[in-house]
Amino acid sequence: MDKNNIFILYAIYKNLIGKKRNLNYYFKFFKFFFKKKSIITEIILKINKWHKMKQKPKILYIMHIDWNWIKQRPHFLAEGLNEYYDITVLYPISFKRWKLVHNSINGLKVNGFFIFPFDLNLAITDKLNNIHLMGKIQRIINELKPDLIWLTFPLLYDFLPKDIDIKIVYDCMDDAANFFDKKEKRKNVLNIEKELLKSSWKIFASSEKLKKEIINRSSRKDVKVVRNAFNGRIHNSKKIDAKTKKKYRIGFVGTISSWLDFSSLDYCVENIENIEFHLIGPQELSLSSAQTHKYVFYGSVEHSELIEIVKNFDCFILPFKLNDLTKSADPIKLYEYINYNKPIISIFYPEIKRFEKFVEFYRDKETLLDILNKLIKNKFKLKYSEKDRLKFLKANTWSDRVSEIVSTLHEKDC
Repeated sequence: MDKNNIFILYAIYKNLIGKKRNLNYYFKFFKFFFKKKSIITEIILKINKWHKMKQKPKILYIMHIDWNWIKQRPHFLAEGLNEYYDITVLYPISFKRWKLVHNSINGLKVNGFFIFPFDLNLAITDKLNNIHLMGKIQRIINELKPDLIWLTFPLLYDFLPKDIDIKIVYDCMDDAANFFDKKEKRKNVLNIEKELLKSSWKIFASSEKLKKEIINRSSRKDVKVVRNAFNGRIHNSKKIDAKTKKKYRIGFVGTISSWLDFSSLDYCVENIENIEFHLIGPQELSLSSAQTHKYVFYGSVEHSELIEIVKNFDCFILPFKLNDLTKSADPIKLYEYINYNKPIISIFYPEIKRFEKFVEFYRDKETLLDILNKLIKNKFKLKYSEKDRLKFLKANTWSDRVSEIVSTLHEKDC
């Protein structure tokens, strides 16, 4: 092939690559350049080869949370992985539309499906979900032909075709069985998870405790811990010393559900007159009218709008009840709280001990009360330095986590 042909080949590649054209189209379009059809064929085959090299591997990314729920690990990882893979997101459409926000799709292909909530605990709804979703996923697999299937929750595995011959990645972000109250349902989730663990090509866990649980429940030892993170945009606002106020604002950001210890918060409100707890996030828990007036609820807020609200808070709190679900969590909230550059209070459990440089830990309602009184007295002085804060944030972005995942996915199987 002479230099002119190479030049034309390059021009075709730069200007037409990515357009869905068949060989006949190129034959007709470029026949005035070449007399020999074999030369055109050679050029087109090279174009196809180059195009295939540039195509990203396809991932069918099936998550168990509505795309427009407050942003969590599945949202951030899908966005980050889309730089390296061709991601198609499949998510359940929440019936609780009033609790949603509007998350941008950032170039992702995002598709919702209707499903009865997993926590209904009804056999009939499980069967209906199976019938509906198995057919939908099969159709998408046939059309998309993904290289990988990514799952964020064990029950999603039940909806995959039984004879599936596609590599599965399981990202374990919670001890899923402990979301359910009924013993029979928990047992069912654990059984499905065991099957998922056997079938998975790669397994990620968001905490060391989850990794240990996975190893205990299966023969798999090759579990990679990839912790949570923050979005990478460091807020440069300086900490403003709190002045004496009529009310000090203690903030929480996240889903307001049964895992929050309202009894300890109630105790503090009853014993400190000048504090308010400000809670941002969808409310999954019914509170009595006597409790409700003690708190300020914001509902769901766009992730990008949080900084404007929380800048007026004096500190943040993570008031988990300690149980098998929460003790395996690596809370995204702590990463984001550090970014907001305010004092942080949290219940202590071993998984988050590594945050001790930044967090005031309490173990019961009495120590929580003592910490709050101390912070008020010291005008909410920060425990950590700006240097430590920046060092931590720069090492804990979602971009870092995605790089870890991509590196693991590219490792050759032994």
